[in-house]
Formats: sequence, C-alpha cells, structure tokens
Amino acid sequence: MSYNERRPTHNSALGPLSSLVPRLTPILHLALQIPAREPWNSTRVAYLLTLTHTMVTYITSLPLVDIPKATRKRLSSEERELEFKRENEVAGQTIRCVLDLFEETERGWLAVLNRQGWVQGQSGVAVDVEGGAEVDMTSCVRLKSIVEIGREKILAWARPYGNFGGEAMGPDGDEGEVVPEEEKVGWEAEVVNVWKGILEKLHQMGVDG
Repeated sequence: MSYNERRPTHNSALGPLSSLVPRLTPILHLALQIPAREPWNSTRVAYLLTLTHTMVTYITSLPLVDIPKATRKRLSSEERELEFKRENEVAGQTIRCVLDLFEETERGWLAVLNRQGWVQGQSGVAVDVEGGAEVDMTSCVRLKSIVEIGREKILAWARPYGNFGGEAMGPDGDEGEVVPEEEKVGWEAEVVNVWKGILEKLHQMGVDG
C-alpha cells in the first residue's frame, strides 16, 4: 500500500479515520435492531438510508492515515523509513476496519430487504420475523442511488492507496499490462465489489430505475 500527496483533506472535526469507524459501527448495529415490523420498520429504513449516505461522506473525506508534514520533515532518513512502515501497518488495519464496516452494512441491508430482524451479539445475525415489513419502492430506489454513488466515491477514495485498473503488473508479470478491476485480488477486490450484493438484491426485487 503506497501513499502520495493526493490524500483527501483531513477533517479535524471527525478525527482520524481509525477512530471514526469504531464510532460508526455501533450506530449501524443500533439502527438494524429497530423492529422489522411496522410502524418501526419505516423508521429503521429511514435511519439506515441516512447512515449509509453519511457513512460514505465521512469516510471518504479522510485519509487512511493522517501524516503531519511538519513532523516528517524533522525525521532522519532512518526515522522516516520506520515511520513509513508504521503508517503502512496502521493503514492496513484501518482499511480492514473500513471494509468490515461496509460488509456489515451490506449484511444488514440484505436482512432489511428480506424483511428480517437483526440480533446483535458478538456479530450481527439476521433472523426471520413474523410480520416483517417490506421496504417500500421509494426507499428502494433511494437506496439504489445511495449505493451506486457511494461505490463510485469509495473507489475514487481508495485508488491512491492501490493499483486499481490501468497499467499495472499483469497476471503473468508483464509490466504495463492492463489488469481489469474485476480481476483484482485482496482488499482491492473488496473495494471494487463493495455493496454489490445490495444492488443484486434490488435488481431481483425489480428496482432498476
């Protein structure tokens, strides 16, 4: 994972990304645990729509690691190398937390779209609920829009930290060969496919507009 000077501007009000994600996760779990029956289900859907939208806005406004330039200038070459290794480690841990949050968001939305409830223990579990309410079409269309725009923002935010598309080392080691995004592996592949399951479910439900 490499860095360049095109990192998003740090938003001090939100703090570093490594501390923002742990604050967003319990909010997601709380919203998912709102009962799946009406009149509560419509409230659950409304909260989740807002959270999903703002989640992307907050996360993509921050760099993986906040690197003070003034501090970097005062370091020796050996110290800079050690600091760079530390930043790489922190970045790897942070991107893992971000991707886990996105995955949990998708699992939660699939439960909602399947008219299921949510039980939160050590990990969230979707449960069948008698009389679980469906998501109205207006909310489904809004969700589709949020997810599509969100995926674009997430991919644009992540590009500086990996080799997404374009020229890269090909599968046979050919330098300059174009590697399609769908052939990426590891965390890059997870970014490319973030929330793909939500879009597939919406398509199954006939939400194509």
